[in-house]
Amino acid sequence: MRVLGYFVVLIISLCLVACDGDGGEEGSPSTSPGGSSGSSSGGSSGSGSGGSGDDGNGTQSTADPLFVLGLELSGSGVSGGASGVITGLSDIDWYYFDVTRSGVLVLETTDTPNLDPYCELHRASSFVDANHDSGNGDNCRIEVLISVSDVPARYYVRISGTANGSGTRNYTIHYDWTPDSSDGSNGGCSGNDCPEGATFISGSSNGDATGSINPQGDVDWWYFLPQIAGNVIVYTLGDTDTVCETYDKSLVLQSSDDDDGEARNCEISREQGDSGDYGVIGDRIYIKVRGFGNSTGDYQLFWEINP
Repeated sequence: MRVLGYFVVLIISLCLVACDGDGGEEGSPSTSPGGSSGSSSGGSSGSGSGGSGDDGNGTQSTADPLFVLGLELSGSGVSGGASGVITGLSDIDWYYFDVTRSGVLVLETTDTPNLDPYCELHRASSFVDANHDSGNGDNCRIEVLISVSDVPARYYVRISGTANGSGTRNYTIHYDWTPDSSDGSNGGCSGNDCPEGATFISGSSNGDATGSINPQGDVDWWYFLPQIAGNVIVYTLGDTDTVCETYDKSLVLQSSDDDDGEARNCEISREQGDSGDYGVIGDRIYIKVRGFGNSTGDYQLFWEINP
């Protein structure tokens, strides 16, 4: 009986020792050779498109406006800049701007100690160009010719840092834009090849005009001023394989079509009115007509409104 009692005491003692060495008091952090687990003191890189320290413009969809080029300008060119901050290797800054005429655009960063910036230029969702250190020192510099066929469009600039280091690093993105004035008018456009030279098609509820795509790659711009609300229909007739695009008064693309019309002609149908796609009655609506691929030839252009 005495032996049994000793055995019970021994079992209880062993249990107490094992339980006390099982990690300590509940809720206390366990340790490892690398230090305390769960530590979160500064220097984490973060995740996501915007990266650590994102200041709200870390994705293309949240890009900050930079400037507007085109009809709003006098035509003699413009330059300027905007300031930004990169707070780590994973931080990315996006900017956007609208171009409505052809010309030469230069983008360049300055004031970038310990940043070594990398810059990209995009047209809508399409990549255009990128540069690392063609500017002064370690700065990026992009120079591109924006052609008549590439306007109007929204362009995006993406800036990131490539140098190791943490903390806030400032930069300035400069822009310099010179319109293409090779023919001395319309920012380098001949006739109605640009929005600035768009030809007016008269009429309050319908109108028509005759155009020609020649040579290959030629573009024709037109506009009209509807005076009633309704469904706006734009279409071409003829043997030329046409592509049509319509834009609102701010030259924001609304619709594009290739072969929805008769034969290989284009046709577009959209709403116009107080709550319509193109804005209110009387607002300017632009039409851009080009040939599909290398197509050339004459065409008839029509617009009409069905109330």
